[in-house]
Amino acid sequence: MAVILRMVLIAFVAVTGMVMNQDLTTRAQTLHYLKEDLEIAVHDAALEVDASEFSNQRIVFDQARAMTTLRTSFEANSRLSSTEYEIVDVQFFDHSTVPAFPVTYTAAGTTFDDVFTGPTVVALIKTSSNAYFTDNSANSYTQVASYSYRENTRAAPIIPGEIIGTPNSQGFVWPVPYTTNVTSPFGYRTHPITGDYTLHTGTDITAAGAENTPIVAAKSGTVIFTGALGSYGNLVVIDHGSGIETRYAHLNAIQTAVGASVSAGQVIGLMGNTGGSTGAHLHFEIRYGGTPYDPMQFY
Repeated sequence: MAVILRMVLIAFVAVTGMVMNQDLTTRAQTLHYLKEDLEIAVHDAALEVDASEFSNQRIVFDQARAMTTLRTSFEANSRLSSTEYEIVDVQFFDHSTVPAFPVTYTAAGTTFDDVFTGPTVVALIKTSSNAYFTDNSANSYTQVASYSYRENTRAAPIIPGEIIGTPNSQGFVWPVPYTTNVTSPFGYRTHPITGDYTLHTGTDITAAGAENTPIVAAKSGTVIFTGALGSYGNLVVIDHGSGIETRYAHLNAIQTAVGASVSAGQVIGLMGNTGGSTGAHLHFEIRYGGTPYDPMQFY
């Protein structure tokens, strides 16, 4: 009888241990996937900035659009419905809500706190383990994620006088005098960092030895933005009038300033590897009415 009781006790302990290990595994997996999905959603939400403020070199989030994007992105990546999670808190710290950075954030009811040195979107979401994994207990878990813009204080507000290149019949100069080599054209592609199949809104241009070579204005216009902007890295945006705008991303150095009038072919920066970049190159965009078009149509 004692032997039987001992075997039953051993079996009970073993099963209990397996259940505890399974619970720990489920908790770890839930927190991991929840964190990843929330980070992507917060990043996407942080891209919803007010265009008019952006032109004045201020990051001000369009909070209504950002909230919609946050929910849409989170649900698309997590495959959860709106009833399977709860947004505990979302805060927007930007140039309209914060007198000066840095700013300290403490999440109510949690042990999370952080110091943000630039415009930031931060969100807390709560869900349960059985929302991610079927046949598991409905334990609730909360995760937090934030996305911050790092303001560029190293850009040189100097406009070199050198003009490189001759405008074509449409008034455009190729933006990279060093090379015409296109490594990633405009169009849908698998993103080299996120792995998502999305629209590549510009043309990537580079070649061996091109880092820190001059980048020039593709067309005459007025500089409306210079600074670091999310995955763009160090970015210059030029308004050419009539709804046409060009963007020059991932620069190692910016050599122009907001409000400057630049000529086609005028040096505005140096090719670099800042922001969401896998190597030194220029990400070059041409937009009309805010919509990106294939830059090669203009050459």
